[in-house]
Amino acid sequence: MDVSVRFPIGLQAICVDRLESHDTAQEPDFDTWHWVARQPMATFTAFVSIGRLVLAEGVGDGLSYVYAVSQQLTRSQQQAALAALRTSAPRVRV
Repeated sequence: MDVSVRFPIGLQAICVDRLESHDTAQEPDFDTWHWVARQPMATFTAFVSIGRLVLAEGVGDGLSYVYAVSQQLTRSQQQAALAALRTSAPRVRV
């Protein structure tokens, strides 16, 4: 799966698998982000979400992650949502 998305600056995006690149200077008003999934996957599992997001990246329980929560939430709600998401790594083992 190879996904490229072009969207207005000021927004963030998440997509399935690994972010390969993102440009923020090619066009003055748009960003283009590119993801690649190297393992076979069913097309119905692919997704893209674009919005005003708070992104948190890291490694938990040996798995890389990118968590996203809406900036429309209060700071306290964002922190609570990210804390809850960080507990998911042990539940999502391959």
